[in-house]
Amino acid sequence: MQKLISKIKIRKADINDSAKIAECLLICWQEAYAGILDNGFLVKLGDVIIPDNYNQILGGEHNIFLAEADQEAIGIVNFGASRQNEYSGNSEIYLLYLRKAWWGFGIGKLLLKTAEEKIYQKNPFAGILVTVLTANIRAQEFYKYQGYRPLPSSHKQFNLFSYSYPTSLWSKSFK
Repeated sequence: MQKLISKIKIRKADINDSAKIAECLLICWQEAYAGILDNGFLVKLGDVIIPDNYNQILGGEHNIFLAEADQEAIGIVNFGASRQNEYSGNSEIYLLYLRKAWWGFGIGKLLLKTAEEKIYQKNPFAGILVTVLTANIRAQEFYKYQGYRPLPSSHKQFNLFSYSYPTSLWSKSFK
């Protein structure tokens, strides 16, 4: 396994990565949420996860990092200031996804640790938040193993298209 992991490169995304990001996100969503989210929802994602969405983001200040194997994007993490009004001053993992073929090799942990290190460098007193779909038990177990805990009474709905899915907010502190 160590030899496999040594071939993985984690790097900050650049302006030329828009297509890689869109393809990686679409495939990751379809793989991770098969059987969890409605198939119609997963099919429609191809209409909103498009390279043009990332051109402007990647041309400015951002915190998007890719995991690559042989120059193919196999995972992604994006983070920044919390979007949760009641938790301003904290940071948030906006998304962390990994291709299914790479699950269980520690690459998701590498992506998460990259984000946590960058967050800690900017604000060692901040907490980190992440929103997890209630039905995504695998993600809940992953974050729990990494020291995150669900916040009580933090249940919200994730709405896109005509679909709505329950989520919960998880947190971790550097203290």
